[in-house]
Amino acid sequence: MRDLIKKILREESESMDMMYFWKNKPDTEEMDDFMWYMIDYVDYPYDGNYKRIKTFIKSLIRYGLIGVDFYLEMYRWLNRRLGEISTAEKDFQLSLDYVGGDDSYSDWKWHVLSLGKENFERLKEGNDDTIEFVESIQPIESFNYAWPHPYDFRRD
Repeated sequence: MRDLIKKILREESESMDMMYFWKNKPDTEEMDDFMWYMIDYVDYPYDGNYKRIKTFIKSLIRYGLIGVDFYLEMYRWLNRRLGEISTAEKDFQLSLDYVGGDDSYSDWKWHVLSLGKENFERLKEGNDDTIEFVESIQPIESFNYAWPHPYDFRRD
């Protein structure tokens, strides 16, 4: 009985978190605005806890606040932004001292994305302070793991 009560309380607290998120989301239908709000809301750099974020995102889908098709669009948005970060890295020939291979490069790009819109836009513009900042990032385990893979929602 005690475990059941804990489970219900945990789910209830998740739903309250979801409702706060949903109630305060931007009043626009622009995916850009929605995704930057989500990235700021989950605040991955705060604790690097991708499991916390993944549970939250799955709950949004499970409770019907976002549909699977909408989530697929979200996932595509993420990948387009990662491509833009790669382009900026090449265009400005960043020196990534803490990136040693493909895995850490991927972690680095996801970390940069997790820092939000302002840093993202400033990197794309070639802002010297932002370039210096992102070059010095020691990426934490990938923000990518916070985002369920679309296959997780496949209906066979």
